Amino acid sequence: MTDALLEALVSNALGATRSRIRRQLADISLSDTQVLRLVARSDTPPLLLEEILARKEWGDNIRIRSTATRNPKTPLHVSLKQLKYLGIMDLLSLLRDMRISPILRRKVEEFLVEKIPGQPLGIKKSLARLGRNGILRRLLQEDRMELTVLCLNNPYMTEGRLYRVIFHDLTSATTIRMVASHPRWRIRYNIRLALLRNRHTPLQDCVGFLPDLRPLDLRDALWDKRVHVSVRLHIKRLLLERNHPISDSANSDPEIPTGL
Repeated sequence: MTDALLEALVSNALGATRSRIRRQLADISLSDTQVLRLVARSDTPPLLLEEILARKEWGDNIRIRSTATRNPKTPLHVSLKQLKYLGIMDLLSLLRDMRISPILRRKVEEFLVEKIPGQPLGIKKSLARLGRNGILRRLLQEDRMELTVLCLNNPYMTEGRLYRVIFHDLTSATTIRMVASHPRWRIRYNIRLALLRNRHTPLQDCVGFLPDLRPLDLRDALWDKRVHVSVRLHIKRLLLERNHPISDSANSDPEIPTGL
């Protein structure tokens, strides 16, 4: 009987007006379990989903809100309204659901980033393990080693995202040192170039990166004032040892000692 009731409700809502759907919902009695099944169906009409969430007795149910929000049939503007009612883990689960639209996923990420500062460490650790994009960038600004480790090991952390983190003004010295020593990231060529230009990267790590860099990148780093003067001296020596040309003007650079 339950299945027949839900089938009839879905069928009658197809092409129906808003007022007719409201009357149908008012005339029947549905349990929360039935409504949950209804909002999870892939064939539930958008207008029916919207009206279900508009009714207080169902809209106040977090499971119903969360399930309806992840349903691709739920109108975007309706899903966006639900986000402020959902908890951190509901939002994180929603973010990982590839059925939702990119616009909604981006908004979910913004909500999560805004909520990070006031969360307990356990929740932040979960976000560091499972989050992505802006969530990881925000957590790396927390300057907590346990969070940084989880972020760096997160499968959604990419070279491009980490590259931007290294150049961000709010990224701490602790995070930079951990990136420079991380076995997964310290071997990446572009990450090495970024670390070379960060004042928090240990000098021994910068010097250790140099032998594997291309001559063109070495010459660029030689002129980059973000690179420590001691590292620039090593770059100059390395280029000369390899007989790679250095502009005459480089020898007159006051920040690079002329003596080798």
